[in-house]
Amino acid sequence: MTTSCKGCSLSPSSQSHTSLFPSSFVIKESLFRKQVHNVNVNVLKHTYGVESWRRRGIFAASS
Repeated sequence: MTTSCKGCSLSPSSQSHTSLFPSSFVIKESLFRKQVHNVNVNVLKHTYGVESWRRRGIFAASS
C-alpha cells in the first residue's frame, strides 16, 4: 500500500492536487478506502474474537 497520498486524502478540498489526477484515480481511491475499512473490520474481529461478539449477542438476548 502506498502512503504517499495521505495528505491529499486528508484534505480533498485542495484543487491543485485533485486536478492532477483523472477521474479514474478518484474511483481507485474510493475502492482503496473501502479495502482499508474492510481490513479494519477484520482486524477488530481478530482482535476481539468473533466468538466473543457472538457470546455478547447471546447474553444480550437472554438477559
